[in-house]
Amino acid sequence: WETGETAPLEPRGVSFEVSHGPLQGRVVLREQPSRVGVEMQLTLLRRGAVP
Repeated sequence: WETGETAPLEPRGVSFEVSHGPLQGRVVLREQPSRVGVEMQLTLLRRGAVP
C-alpha cells in the first residue's frame, strides 16, 4: 500500500489518499470524543473497472 500526504479535516480528523495496484482510494480518520478510539472510513475504486 502507498499513501499520500495527510490533510486536516474538521472537526478532529485527517484524510489521505491510498493506492495498491489497480486500487485507489481515500482514508478518513476522525477522533470520536464520546468514545475511546477513532472512526475510519475507507473508499476504494478499481482503475479500469466498467460501471
